[in-house]
Amino acid sequence: MTKIRRRTFLAGLGATLALPSTTKLTFAATQPSMQAAGERFVLVILRGAADGIGILPPVGDPDYSNMRGDFAFQKDDVTMLDDVFGLHPALLPLHPWWMSGELVFINAVATQYRERSHFDAQAVLESGHDDPKEVGSGWLGRALARGGNHRALALGGGTPTVLAGAPSVMTWSPGNTVVPPPEFIDRLADIYDHSDGFGGFGDEMRRSAGLIGSTMSEDRARKADRSAAFSMAGRLLAGDGGPTLAVLSVDGWDTHSVQGLDGGRLGNSLTILADGLSGLRKALGDDLWRGTVVLVVSEFGRTVRMNGNRGTDHGTAGLAMVAGGKVAGRRVIADWPGLAEKDLYQKRDLRPTIDTRAIEMAVLRDHLRFSHSVAVEAFPGMEGVKPLEGLFRA
Repeated sequence: MTKIRRRTFLAGLGATLALPSTTKLTFAATQPSMQAAGERFVLVILRGAADGIGILPPVGDPDYSNMRGDFAFQKDDVTMLDDVFGLHPALLPLHPWWMSGELVFINAVATQYRERSHFDAQAVLESGHDDPKEVGSGWLGRALARGGNHRALALGGGTPTVLAGAPSVMTWSPGNTVVPPPEFIDRLADIYDHSDGFGGFGDEMRRSAGLIGSTMSEDRARKADRSAAFSMAGRLLAGDGGPTLAVLSVDGWDTHSVQGLDGGRLGNSLTILADGLSGLRKALGDDLWRGTVVLVVSEFGRTVRMNGNRGTDHGTAGLAMVAGGKVAGRRVIADWPGLAEKDLYQKRDLRPTIDTRAIEMAVLRDHLRFSHSVAVEAFPGMEGVKPLEGLFRA
């Protein structure tokens, strides 16, 4: 049996305009910043702990089939990306991205958190702090507060922890939106135009209402689609004077039961993700896509072995995806620890070898063009962790 060696595959206060619907537009009371030319960033959080071993099956690992048993893919079931990892069939729509060098998978990834609570793990993932109780600000919000020409968008209702502390966040949540007439927006915005304490607030209101209003006809047609938020993100990011980065979440990854192989809960969630990412790219258009980076992460991975309910339980290391025209792709980046029981974390989980913060720091420094010091300071107490090098095209 072939032995797999450890390897690295590397080459402030807001005011809400209430609308007669379930959608809210939120305008932060700050001066708008200039739009960054051509650069876009989308952070996708897979909430519920996505099974990286299921998403990118390590069929070339000699211990994989034994560990997964009847739920192990065979090489003929997947599209092999290298001699170890195959692509789940539900992600085949993204395979052309892989072939064109616009997709990277990063395996055996974890935050600094080592317990298995969804809530605490998501808090650490978004805040960047070691302590899950420290959620006053998020790593992306802290970086944005230090400057730059980026404007943030949160999709799904409310400002997520990762954007907490950002000087300006526009929020969108799906629903049967009715945007007030432009003259009403102008009258309301005029109140803020003449206030010394809310300079620029009126312009933010006009801009955001215009962006949302221009997308409503398409949104209504797609509101039943669980991946619709991705397309909305793309349309808003492509809008004139709109946001330059977006954060959205996808639920449904807590696959304790009926996880399945090609079908099942995992396959269904991956289909939604693939459709969503494809819709995002289409809405952005080819020109903007060339300057875009999409980072897909989850709070932790899942157990190597299946449980008695045909699912997997909370684990440790998982998988990250990085896509976009700026990505130096067609690689699986992994210091793969192996799936032999002696190599597992606590004899049950994939052992982490890459820190999630290293990926996020690289996004801040090498794509969003923050200084190295800002990228580091966005993650307190991360001595010894360095940005992942070579992730993006020059």
